[in-house]
Amino acid sequence: MPRYTPKNMPVILGYLAIHNHANKWQIAKDMKKSYSNIHKTIKELLRIGIIKITRVQPGTKNPKIEVEYYTLTPTGLLLALCSVTEATKESVWGLIAKNYRNTCLTFKKWPLFEQKHIEHIVVKRLKDTLSFIHFLVTDVYRYLGDKEVATILTTHVTQTFDFLDEAVFALNLRVLIARFKFPEELAEDLQETQMFLSTIIEDEELRKYVLKILSKDKKILKTLSEVTNQLITTLSLET
Repeated sequence: MPRYTPKNMPVILGYLAIHNHANKWQIAKDMKKSYSNIHKTIKELLRIGIIKITRVQPGTKNPKIEVEYYTLTPTGLLLALCSVTEATKESVWGLIAKNYRNTCLTFKKWPLFEQKHIEHIVVKRLKDTLSFIHFLVTDVYRYLGDKEVATILTTHVTQTFDFLDEAVFALNLRVLIARFKFPEELAEDLQETQMFLSTIIEDEELRKYVLKILSKDKKILKTLSEVTNQLITTLSLET
């Protein structure tokens, strides 16, 4: 666990992930939290770069008061996604994807996934990948505070979302873990992969993107195959 976690941080991250833009009064009212606590947490999240101000406008009830509206930075969105629970509905994932559609290719293509009724497949792949990212973040938290973790994530946030996209669209990913699956699970995975493939073929941007991933994987697998053959040869000579 981190040495210090801003109070109500998960509440605010989750709220902004779903609502995109909000002010302190809206968050406090909707989440039934004290304004004082929300105010303190917002101040800290701004300081460490997890949220940012999107606009400032006169208050509705008192125009003399300037009201700040906030949204998640890419780092804040990543932390929010890592906090999403297994019980989160696909419709909520859809809201997050539409609010932050310019963050990654997966979110950009969400309307297509809904049109093809395969968002449940994408959500499953997202959860698998985010659980791994969450594990890494939690491990770093053991030694560093929120400021240091936020700095590390901000430095690598683009690469992290690239990794998220590649994991979601990795059509051969299931093949690599097939030997750890029960037959019925493997059959389900192959069926889902086929549905996913049909959608990708119909979208030119996705088709080119996945081809690029597979080309890179092919080079890695070629190297792995060469190393494997060398190990087999070496071990065979020892018998």
